[in-house]
Amino acid sequence: MANETDILLRHLPEIYHHDSQDLRTLLTAFEEVLLGNKGSDYEGLEQIIANIPNLFDPAPGIVLSKSILSRTPANFLPWLAQWVALGQLQQLPRTEKEDEEVEEQYRNLIARIVPLYAIRGTKSYLKEILGMYFPEINVEINDEALPSMKVGYSIIGKDTRLGGDIPFYFYVKLLFPAQESEHPQLLERVRAVIDLAKPAHTAYQLECDFAG
Repeated sequence: MANETDILLRHLPEIYHHDSQDLRTLLTAFEEVLLGNKGSDYEGLEQIIANIPNLFDPAPGIVLSKSILSRTPANFLPWLAQWVALGQLQQLPRTEKEDEEVEEQYRNLIARIVPLYAIRGTKSYLKEILGMYFPEINVEINDEALPSMKVGYSIIGKDTRLGGDIPFYFYVKLLFPAQESEHPQLLERVRAVIDLAKPAHTAYQLECDFAG
């Protein structure tokens, strides 16, 4: 008779259960492909199919056993990001020491981005997005027109401008920790995020400072 491990053999007619060592050996290979191997990390098709819903769950901030898949694997995060129109994950800084931290940022962005689309194109949306990409910064966004010049008080280019207001224009000021000044191409990454989040018809002026 078939034993407990002969899962496929048990589904065959009784006549195949006697003196079936060769058949059992043949079916073992199919069992591993279809059902996996409990003694190893190998996953069969049954487990892979059962885990498909988890590919759509970024689940940030959850610590899991390596043997249990209950959220999107790290290598699937760029794929999942494309489902929510978030193709700029590469704008996050990445080093070997920051891999786990950056992965959590990926997950947080993907999990939160869809509800934020309701306020897309607003100052609040831009501030939220910059905060998620660069959580260590202080963000100031000014979309109000500068006041008219007052002789003896106004500073050209700082709190007033000559030539009238510029329509559809705003100002972004970011304060980074001092160590961020060492990151290459930081300004390019910031501009890429702002360009992703801002209304298409607007222009802006960006200023980045570093504390310390």
